[in-house]
Amino acid sequence: MGAKDIRFPPVQALGKDVADALKAGVYSAKSDAFVVGTSTQPGLLFNVPKNVRINDIIVHTTTAVTGATPDTLVVGTAGDSDMFHSSSDTVNLGTHSMKYGSALNAGGKECSTGSIQVTADWSTGSTAGGFWFEILYSPFGAENFVNNP
Repeated sequence: MGAKDIRFPPVQALGKDVADALKAGVYSAKSDAFVVGTSTQPGLLFNVPKNVRINDIIVHTTTAVTGATPDTLVVGTAGDSDMFHSSSDTVNLGTHSMKYGSALNAGGKECSTGSIQVTADWSTGSTAGGFWFEILYSPFGAENFVNNP
């Protein structure tokens, strides 16, 4: 399974108001599903291009991660594996927003200097677990914050 490319609708809208609405929108994408024991680690989730703001990454844990001590499920990048989710709470059944986690970037992350690849990784000794991920993102750049008549 490969990472999903984050994309935006084409900005060829009819009229300035529609074009501005597209630029100010919040978009979402869903990852593939991952299963402990059959999915490759780390799981490749999303390719995020430059000038995108990651508003939230939500972990949907469908089967609790078990079998290791401690059980962990982290979400981040190659340079910072727990950038978005660093808490072991994500191993439990349910939906887990980075807004309520202990990760440094719980308030969001701007990708202003280049693209990043978001990955997920779990405890090597885990024997069970299933999850998928959802990203909420928006355009980020000076043109989105300037009141252009």
